[in-house]
Formats: sequence, structure tokens, C-alpha cells
Amino acid sequence: MPKTKDKKIFIEIGKRIKQRREEFNYTQGMLGELLDVDYRQIQKYESGNSKIAIDYLIKIAKILKVEISFFFLNNKTKSNIPSLPAYSISDETTIDESKYQILPVIAFVGAGKFIDLTEIEPIDKLLFPKEFTVNGSIIIVKVAGASMEPMIRKGAYIGVDKDDKQFTAGEIYAIYLPYEGAVIKRVYLDLDNIILKSENKNFPDMVIPTKKVDRENFIIGKVKWVLQKF
Repeated sequence: MPKTKDKKIFIEIGKRIKQRREEFNYTQGMLGELLDVDYRQIQKYESGNSKIAIDYLIKIAKILKVEISFFFLNNKTKSNIPSLPAYSISDETTIDESKYQILPVIAFVGAGKFIDLTEIEPIDKLLFPKEFTVNGSIIIVKVAGASMEPMIRKGAYIGVDKDDKQFTAGEIYAIYLPYEGAVIKRVYLDLDNIILKSENKNFPDMVIPTKKVDRENFIIGKVKWVLQKF
């Protein structure tokens, strides 16, 4: 049986397995046969009384013709930044290391040096498909503020590529500001200034004279994808 802290996760996953199974008019026995397990194991999955290894959840997703994210996200993405499946894990989770990678999650809190994000103490860990880890250059950040809502909501997880600092006007970056710390903004340039724009209209643009910017440390990395609920 899952630990108490994992119980809610597996109950929700179980509900969604049952929902999708019934849409296909599959019995628990039929789904069990396709997975090569007894129907009683399907009962345990659907009730949340048994952990589901990620490999099995992937098989269930294929059988029921959904993305794995169906089981734990409300997947109505409206952003032009890619969304992706992730999976909350415990120490006992079984994974296929050729396809998935466990990554720490950090938070942007207060002002401070965020140039080397790997030095920040992780607050969580999640499992991601390897194609989204970009050869180890991705840092997972949990967003604390609301300035990029509704595109990037407070509490969202974003993938910041710390090796991609090539500036493209209008793209979204993690930016370091000496007086504020790390922020997530759209970045634009004019002749004399850098303009940082929020998606939330309640937050004014930030205009920074180019001559005051530490160019080497200004861009922490480019935002590659977002994981969030809508």
C-alpha cells in the first residue's frame, strides 16, 4: 500500500484509469489481460491501494490511447510553450532509465545569486522523459509569482535550459536582477534599453538601461517548457 503522502496521488491516478477503462467498455479483467496481470491488481490500481510503476502506467496509457499526463494533469494547455508529462516519484518508484530521468526541483525565492542554479537546495523531485532534459542542461524551477499568468501560473514547473543564453527578442527567459533576484519574463531590446515584459497586465514592464546590465550573468537560461494545471 502507498505511503500516506503518496495515497492521494495514486487515488487520483486510479480514478482516471477507471474512467478511461469504462470509456473503452473494458472490464477490469480485460485490462488485466492486456497488462498480463490479474483483475484484482487492476482493482488495487483503481482504488489507489497499490503503487503503479511508471512502466505499467506507460503501458496503460498506450492501451487506453492517452498521454501519460492524462492520469495526473488537467491538460488544457493554452500556452505556446510546450507542455509535457511528468510523474511525482518516491524512492521505491521503478523507472526505465533509458527513457526517463529524475530531476530535482528548485524554487526562486527572494533576491540572491541564481547564476549557478545547481547550488540551490531542491524542494522536490520529479520524473521526466529524457527528451525534455536536453542532455542534462535543464533545471526545473517552481514558479513563485503571478507575473506571467495566465501563460505560466503560480506554482507551475518550468524547464530552464541554463546552456541556452542566446538572446531572441520576445522569447521567455529566466533573468537575474541584482535588486530582485531571479524572474521569468519576455525579453525585448531597443537601442538603449532591455525591456522585460510580464504576461499579467497588472505587472508593469521593467525597463533597464543596457549599460547597467551585467551581460555575462543577466540571462540565466531560456524557458523551454512548462508543466502546470489549468
